[in-house]
Amino acid sequence: MKRELEDQDPKSWIPPVWHSDWLDPADELNALRGLAVALKAHDSRFQVELDVFEQGYMCMLVGWEHGLVIGEVHVVTSDDYIFGIFLTDDADEKHVNRVSEGVEYFAKVVDID
Repeated sequence: MKRELEDQDPKSWIPPVWHSDWLDPADELNALRGLAVALKAHDSRFQVELDVFEQGYMCMLVGWEHGLVIGEVHVVTSDDYIFGIFLTDDADEKHVNRVSEGVEYFAKVVDID
């Protein structure tokens, strides 16, 4: 199912409040925000929406031009924050360790430099 997103200013995102057993929502949100800001700086046709879909879970939806969702980004932890990227037409998860890698990956997805 294709979905359109509501393009948001990532600088306006507010961390959700949830139980302390979960990851710090401010850290997770700031990681997503960093990627969102970098995507929009790379090309203004990228669109982003924060999706807090249940307590303890959030992701960033990424859209292109007219708000059609092309993927979603989750923050996954290991030794440090790693982004897990799922494209809407692919069940495989792509891991990137840096914001620049995430921007580069999405730029390739929409075929821009």
